Amino acid sequence: MQAILLLLPNLAANRAKHELIQALWKKCGGTPEETATILDLMDRIKLLRTDDSGSRRTQAGDKLARSLRASNDTPLGLYLIRSGFFHDQARLLLELGKVDASGALTCSIRNAQTAAPQLVHLLSAWDGVATYPEFRASPAVLQEINSVWALMPPPINIPKWLAERKQVGDRAEMYSLQMERSLSNPSQIIWVSRDTDALGYDIEDRRGAQLRCIEVKGRRDRDVIFFLSENEWTKAESLKEQYEIHFWGGIDLSSDPAIEYAGLRAAGYPIVFRDPVQSLSSRLKATPVKWRLELNSSLEDPT
Repeated sequence: MQAILLLLPNLAANRAKHELIQALWKKCGGTPEETATILDLMDRIKLLRTDDSGSRRTQAGDKLARSLRASNDTPLGLYLIRSGFFHDQARLLLELGKVDASGALTCSIRNAQTAAPQLVHLLSAWDGVATYPEFRASPAVLQEINSVWALMPPPINIPKWLAERKQVGDRAEMYSLQMERSLSNPSQIIWVSRDTDALGYDIEDRRGAQLRCIEVKGRRDRDVIFFLSENEWTKAESLKEQYEIHFWGGIDLSSDPAIEYAGLRAAGYPIVFRDPVQSLSSRLKATPVKWRLELNSSLEDPT
């Protein structure tokens, strides 16, 4: 990626995409398929702009290329982190580590390299990061890998309507995670839905003697309407006051997550429903919206 950023202005002139891939491959090595994948990735994260006339660097790509010419690859690493491509590795590193009295993140280097190998390698050359005898990231570096943009997964290639719905849900979960982690040791707030959907909630707060289980809902409008699955409802019934729902309304996918998060917090979000089954009597109204139908096998002639 570094080589492509530096080579593009001259190499891309008046070349079709397949010709550019061949030219870059010969300069950078690897395989043509890898070169094509990297070009698509750079286009996706807005380092390149591709149209009928070919590929060229964006303003962000130009800025990073200037840093690379000055032998400084930290801005490129930071750009990739903020694009969300290390979101799972950042999450695991935070969950495995501990925040010490100075506000730095520490973790066994073995655990860090196992859970977040690429992220640890990228960070190892940064000021404020040590990898021996343990992994240690300064408060400033911790702030970067614990930020909204670093933990937000990049867009996925699924139908647009489904991608938008998932992205709204991802943002809502990330905002609750950001809020909870800002109140305590980040390693005690676990984004469990990233590992499994079977628990019936998204976030665990392990700070106290009693576990808090947080289910997060989000909408693009501000109507306080959301749906609970059968599993979520069952968990809410069994966990009672340990279970709560965070609702974030007015999510705009075109806005910058960090700016939107601050705005939604100022507007009073999330709306929190603790022990939601009990809340039905006062704050919530449940409406049946689906029926489950199955063939009645006790009938001799189901037709």
